[in-house]
Amino acid sequence: MEVSGACPGPWIAVPVETWAGLGAWSVGPMAEWHKEPARGANLGRYRKATRGPKKPKPPRTRFPGAKHVATSRLLGTEQT
Repeated sequence: MEVSGACPGPWIAVPVETWAGLGAWSVGPMAEWHKEPARGANLGRYRKATRGPKKPKPPRTRFPGAKHVATSRLLGTEQT
């Protein structure tokens, strides 16, 4: 969508004769033609959003002193 929305501008500003030869270009020259303006791009203007800080892990409410609790113990206390 972005490319299709930006295309009419160059078509108006640049003569049709300039665009006529582009259709016959192979991949190599077309890539070089696209890379030339990209070399001057200031990548600092397009910074990625940084992730915020992680939320702390909530403390255990059941069996707070134990490192490991058997699944049968957890299920047994809930079923009774």
